[in-house]
Amino acid sequence: MSPPLAAPATGNDGAGGYVRVSVIMANYRGAAYLGAAIASVLRQSMAALELIVVDDGSADDSVALAQSFADRDARVRVVETERNGGPAAARNLGLALARGTWVAVMDSDDLMHPARLERMLRAAARTGADMVADDMIFFGASLPPAGRSLLGAAAPQEPMTVSPAMMLQAGMPGRGVPPLGYLKPLIRHAAIGDIRYDTALRIGEDHDFYMRLLLAGVRFVVIPEALYQYRRHGSSISHRLGVAAASAMLAAHGRLVQGLAPDVPFAGDLAGRTRMLQRTLAYETLVATIKARRWPQAAGQIVRRPGLLSDLVQSTAAHLRRKRGRRAAAQPGDPLPQAQMRRLLLLLGPQTARPDVVVDEVIVLAPDDPRAMAGVAMRLSALAGRRALHLVAGDAAGLDAAWSVACPARISLLPLAMTDPKLPLPDSQTTEAVA
Repeated sequence: MSPPLAAPATGNDGAGGYVRVSVIMANYRGAAYLGAAIASVLRQSMAALELIVVDDGSADDSVALAQSFADRDARVRVVETERNGGPAAARNLGLALARGTWVAVMDSDDLMHPARLERMLRAAARTGADMVADDMIFFGASLPPAGRSLLGAAAPQEPMTVSPAMMLQAGMPGRGVPPLGYLKPLIRHAAIGDIRYDTALRIGEDHDFYMRLLLAGVRFVVIPEALYQYRRHGSSISHRLGVAAASAMLAAHGRLVQGLAPDVPFAGDLAGRTRMLQRTLAYETLVATIKARRWPQAAGQIVRRPGLLSDLVQSTAAHLRRKRGRRAAAQPGDPLPQAQMRRLLLLLGPQTARPDVVVDEVIVLAPDDPRAMAGVAMRLSALAGRRALHLVAGDAAGLDAAWSVACPARISLLPLAMTDPKLPLPDSQTTEAVA
C-alpha cells in the first residue's frame, strides 16, 4: 500500500504563478499505478511545480483518475491524445506545454521520494549541471534479499559527469557502464532547446534523447543519491523488445552517426554501439523466426552468426530463472520469518538514543552516506515486496529513509521524526512509542 497523499509544501504555488519544475508523465493504460505516481509528485517538498499527465490513448480509467487529482490540485494538468502514439510522442506533447524552468520526466507506474526534486535542484546548483539524475531503486517484482538499483556497484560515490562516450557505452557488454538511458533526469528547460524525443522509437527513446542533448553540449551529472523508485512488473514496455523496436533503435543510431564528423573523439564507441544494435536486431530476428517455427531459416541465421546461439542460451536461462522466481514468490510458504508484520526502527545513528520500543530489527542509518542510504532503501523495498512491512521512524533521518522505501504497509512516527518540516507526515502516523 502506498503512503497516502499528503498536503504539498508551502511556498510558491505552480498552479498559476511561477513554475520551477514541470513534471511530464506519459501514461498508457496505467490506471493500476497512476494514482500512486501522481501522489508522489504532489507531495514533493517544493511546491512550485506542475504535473502534466499526457494520456496516450488509454482505454482504462486513467483519464478519470488523473482528472480527479486535477480537480483537487490546480498544479495537475491532464492532456489526452486522440490515439496511441508511444511514449516519445506523449513526452514531446508534455514538453510543448511545460512552463517550468526545469523539466523532469517520470513514468506513470513509478514513485519518487518527497524531497527528490528539491535535492536534485540543489545538486544542479552545486555542480553547474544542466541535467541531473539519481539512481533508481527497483521494487515490485521478485528481487534478491539485498534489493537492486539500476546503477548497482557502478553507482558513483561523488557526482559523476556523463560524457557522450559513456552514454554510448551504456549497457554495452564488457564496458562496465550501466544502462544510463533508463535514468529519469531533471533537465534545464532552456538547455533542451528544440531537441525532442524521436517518435519513431517506442523503446530506447530516452537514451537517444539524452545522447542528442549531450552532443548539443548539455552537462549531465549523476549524483550518488537514489530517490527514484522504479516499479518492475510484467506489463512494462521497457522489457519487451522485438524486431520492430530493435530495427528502429538501429535506424535512430544510424541517423545520429550520420550527423557527426567521422573523426569525433568517440568514433570507436559509435561503431561499438552500432555493432551491439546490429547484434540485438539479429537476435530478435532469430527469436521471431523460432517462434514462427521456421527451423531452416533459424538454423541459417545461427550459421551466419554463431554467437547468436550463446545469446539464445543465456536469454533462455535468464527467462527460466525469472519464471522460477515469480513462481516462488507466488507460493504461500514464505521463506522469510513467519511474523505477519516485520517492524523496523529507523534511527539517525549515535546522535539518537534508541527509544524503548519492541521491534524485530534496529537499522542505524548513515544519512551523510548516500550509497549506504541507497543500500537500506534497496533492501527494505525488496522486503516490502514479500511481506507487510511496518517502518517505525525514530527521528527525521528515519522518516527520510522510510520515504525511500517503495510501498511499505505502514509508516509510524516517534516524536523526533516530526522535526523536519519539509517532509510530509503519512496519515498512518503514530506519535507515541510503538510497543
